[in-house]
Amino acid sequence: MSVAAEPLADSNASWPRALSAWTARWWLLVLGLLALLLCNLGNRGLNEPDEGRYTNIAAAMLEPHGSWWEPRMSDFAHYDKPPLVYWVTAISFKAFGKNEWAARLPSLLGALMALAGVGWAAWRLYGNFIAWWAVLFCGTLVQFWVLARMLTPDMLLTGFTTLAVGFWAEERHRNSHGTWWWGCALCFALAWWTKATAALVPLLGLTIAVLAGRDQVGRRAERPACVPVAERPSMCATTESSLSEAPRAVRRIRVSLPASPRPRPSRNPRDAPGRGRACNRRNRSA
Repeated sequence: MSVAAEPLADSNASWPRALSAWTARWWLLVLGLLALLLCNLGNRGLNEPDEGRYTNIAAAMLEPHGSWWEPRMSDFAHYDKPPLVYWVTAISFKAFGKNEWAARLPSLLGALMALAGVGWAAWRLYGNFIAWWAVLFCGTLVQFWVLARMLTPDMLLTGFTTLAVGFWAEERHRNSHGTWWWGCALCFALAWWTKATAALVPLLGLTIAVLAGRDQVGRRAERPACVPVAERPSMCATTESSLSEAPRAVRRIRVSLPASPRPRPSRNPRDAPGRGRACNRRNRSA
């Protein structure tokens, strides 16, 4: 009895050691990726035209007469992108000052959310070992590193959509009996506020993967009908703000267009007013 109990005791004692070893690995990975992403983040100037355009729009919102609901650049409305990236950049400017580091903070935030989403989803779907390597590969990709250090909506969009997949994986892990799918819907709605229709591409990919794999638990965890409901306010707000600017744009176009030439009066006496009717009366009397 005592001989059989010793391996069991050794196996029970090995679990805390394995857990502490993985905890140390995760801390080393997190610290290493943070050092890689933060290295010389604000020591270079802004890249034109994207970074300069986004920073100017965000800085205009902080002016005394600036509007947070109407992105403007050089006193002209700018509706090429939804306003979330401008809002986050303006909040970063207000908190840390107007500098290059604060301008790139939204992209860094998106990169951290993307790494968290990759690790969370891989952990729930494949385990701790795969999750660690997935975060390592994702964080050391050259394109990921470049976009995390440049102010564009792309990395913030990637962060929201990847974190949404993490919420979906957690809901699937709990056999669709929790409320984590609301986090998935919220993240996809914020992704829509970041880059509009581009947020639907990851949602479509997740839906196709769930349907192709005949994953009934994953299909229930996705709740695809609730995501458009969460995104509807952002669609309506973007459309309404664009329509409110439409009359101003039409007036600018009318002012800029040259005036159409007036028709010259005809020199033919028969074309004069009343002349044609008099001629018809003469012809009838004759």
